[in-house]
Amino acid sequence: MSYSPVHVKHDVETVDTAAQALSSPAAFPVPVICPSNGEMLAPLRDGADFLRRRSGTRQFAGMSDWLNERPIESGWVSGRDLLTQPEHFNNLCQVMRRLRGGADHVVASLAWKTYSYWVIAPLILGYVTARRIPVLDADSFEYAADSSWETVFHMRQNRPAAWVLDSDPARMHEGVRVSTGDSHLLEQVRQAVWDDHLEPLMAMIRRRVRLSERLMRGSLASAIAYVTAEFAVIGREAPEVVAKTFLELFDVADLVELKTNDYGRLEFQRRSCCLALAAERPGLCSSCPAA
Repeated sequence: MSYSPVHVKHDVETVDTAAQALSSPAAFPVPVICPSNGEMLAPLRDGADFLRRRSGTRQFAGMSDWLNERPIESGWVSGRDLLTQPEHFNNLCQVMRRLRGGADHVVASLAWKTYSYWVIAPLILGYVTARRIPVLDADSFEYAADSSWETVFHMRQNRPAAWVLDSDPARMHEGVRVSTGDSHLLEQVRQAVWDDHLEPLMAMIRRRVRLSERLMRGSLASAIAYVTAEFAVIGREAPEVVAKTFLELFDVADLVELKTNDYGRLEFQRRSCCLALAAERPGLCSSCPAA
């Protein structure tokens, strides 16, 4: 299943699930590491490396430099600045316009799709590897985007911080926010990432451009389903369970249809179009309802 993301220029072929299973370890060995000298991200980094060896880099290309502490030097914009300074959203739309072209509402939809994907992907990577979820509220999340780069959109945290369970060896580390269980962990994510970051951003975009809330929520739902399917091999739970957890967390469970195929791989069909088909240089997601 190909998500046809607008944030990576090249297209890496998805490797057949059965062939992957033959060439890869049966399970990802979750590292248990106390954070020191940047080791807060160790489980996420190891999970990404496992996926890279297995099926390429497309799923995490935009966070690869952050995970490996090799961020680009300049051009970073925080989520807070994107929310409060209109020129930053204009610039992000221009990146999408140069990449795909199209009317204002089309490039705005693709900008939202790209931005929300790279907020969601690190959350789920941290959740499935070690329940160590990077804090990506509007103040902590930063991005840099340029249509001339091979990977158009990059993300990072501007300071190390994570939500962890009270059983995590990282719980005493500076910057850690301790949760008493999965429910509490997810409540913290919901408040910071949805209530205080993505939902206000969605509202800001809709004030400026004519886009339906259903369409925008559909892109978020699609990102959750796609990332969960791609990261399933490094998780311990069934991918459909993880997908439903995050879809319900962000109130978008009605916007994708989930199923598990004969190989045990999660598949999904979205119920709204992201408008990539309407761009001057159109793209097509295999999960598109208009296809």
